[in-house]
Amino acid sequence: MIGTKFLKNFFVGGLLFFTAQITLRAEMRVETSPSGKSRAYVISGNITKGDYEEFIKLVIKERATAVRLNSRGGDLETALQIGVEVKNLGLSTVVKENDVCASACFFIWANGSMRFAATRDKGTREQNIGLHRPYLSSPMSNELSLDRQRQEQIRIGRVLEGMLIPKRLSDIMMSRPSNEIYWISESDLKEIGEHPPEIEELLINKCDYKRGAWDHESYVRYKLMDTQRADTLQAELFKVEACTGDILGDRLFELRRKFLTQKQDIRKRP
Repeated sequence: MIGTKFLKNFFVGGLLFFTAQITLRAEMRVETSPSGKSRAYVISGNITKGDYEEFIKLVIKERATAVRLNSRGGDLETALQIGVEVKNLGLSTVVKENDVCASACFFIWANGSMRFAATRDKGTREQNIGLHRPYLSSPMSNELSLDRQRQEQIRIGRVLEGMLIPKRLSDIMMSRPSNEIYWISESDLKEIGEHPPEIEELLINKCDYKRGAWDHESYVRYKLMDTQRADTLQAELFKVEACTGDILGDRLFELRRKFLTQKQDIRKRP
């Protein structure tokens, strides 16, 4: 059940980088869905130092339910910071058709409370989420620099473990050289899950959520074979979607309130 109505409505000098040929900063804005029922923060382009602060400013100023991503990566530390706030705010993450989220961008997308991606290649069924190993932007041939490269990859492996990303995909990321991209498959996407494990378990308990219970293609197949069964499944899906939307919406409201209170407290400190 990848992507429900809840989403559809709408080191230079040592630091670690994820993609090459980086020049421009990310564009950040808010967009409203065609229906006018939902809004999303948009992060488009290269992720660079300073983008975390810009994201926080945007979140404080504007209200939205999701983050739309279109980026081939950039500064990993900044992406990690933004990812933490996406998680803390309970925001969903979306990569629309014709957009991509690769490299450092993955660490933002994976922190969404609901994670949506689209198919980039109809033939291979590759999704528009890309992985490769982290690397130093200016490595040296000495052992100190090479050891730092190893240590950074170990650190990011631990970050992925803490995010409960399947180890198989973490291993794929670390085995993919920085000048190549592994575009995750449809089965990879289902393995990662539409929701982080802790949220998925909440929805299983409260909403009878079932991962990958069905999608549009399944509905079409059922419709051809058994119209009544298809209609029953559709009604069950709508019920689960409504429950999911209520829980994630309530959580989003409470987490935003907590976030704004914390930011106000920080500004009040002498």
